[in-house]
Amino acid sequence: MKKIPWHSNITEVTRDQLVTHGVDQQEIIRDFTYEEMVCFLLMGVRPDPVQRDLLRAVLVAHISHGITGQSTLAVMEAADCRSDFLNAMVAGFSVGSGIYHQGGLRATMEEL
Repeated sequence: MKKIPWHSNITEVTRDQLVTHGVDQQEIIRDFTYEEMVCFLLMGVRPDPVQRDLLRAVLVAHISHGITGQSTLAVMEAADCRSDFLNAMVAGFSVGSGIYHQGGLRATMEEL
């Protein structure tokens, strides 16, 4: 069987060094934040502070509650614990009630 060399357009691999998009891996490991590294791998350039902070906000928001709201998660968790329908519904309402979740929608409607 013929051995086919592996090729990457992102990282150059030599015996003693890895260079990704022209930057030594040791520098990436030492100096890049997680968000900078993700952006760097995807785009090939180190992001500016605004791009880095925006990516961090997106990642934290997704990890915090995914694409659903906290009230939805409360209902899913209650259902996952085999709570009855009423308890699951109350869990969702309790988490969602207040000035920041359901209250935000009300304030928007009043403003419109």
